Amino acid sequence: MSTLRKIFYTIGILVFILAIYSVAKAEGETATAHGNHENQNLDSIAIQLDKKKQSLAEKEVEIQNREKRLQEEEVQLDEKIKELKALREGILSIQKEQMKDKEDRVVRVVTVFETMQPKVVAQVFETLDDWLAVEVLKKMETKKVAKVMNLMDKNRSAKLSELLTGFYKTPFEREPANVDSKKNADSTAHQNPINSEKSNAVKGEVKKQ
Repeated sequence: MSTLRKIFYTIGILVFILAIYSVAKAEGETATAHGNHENQNLDSIAIQLDKKKQSLAEKEVEIQNREKRLQEEEVQLDEKIKELKALREGILSIQKEQMKDKEDRVVRVVTVFETMQPKVVAQVFETLDDWLAVEVLKKMETKKVAKVMNLMDKNRSAKLSELLTGFYKTPFEREPANVDSKKNADSTAHQNPINSEKSNAVKGEVKKQ
């Protein structure tokens, strides 16, 4: 009887040991699985971080390239601006030279006309360019202008007088005047006081003739 008890006791101890071993093994496997899962998560996070790092590096390179292109475009723009400024200065210089040349020619024409007989000058003015005629009249002596215009065709003389004062109107503009026509004329006269005075003086001299 005691032998059986010893056998059952031994068997019970073995069963108990096996149970503890099974539990420990199961817990070990669970811990291992959990550890593997955590390792997988860490690996995934590491991969994502590497991807983000690579993406940031690519964006940084792209930004650097864009800044480089902008700097190149800015340099090109500055060069274009310099070219345009130089071109503008060149055009202004040419315009000044042309204006001076025109003024010099007008002065030469005036000098020649001053030495000519009024009748001959009047004949020249009949076919002279309107702009040149007005510029010459501005610079000629008032008495000489009056004599010349007195010998000119009346229509031609009237047109040059109107151009001289700034009152000249095209045939289309000569339609029945509106209520503001006098105001416009006064305004034009105010804007061209020198020409207006010259024309008035010429008209006075013409009347004396």
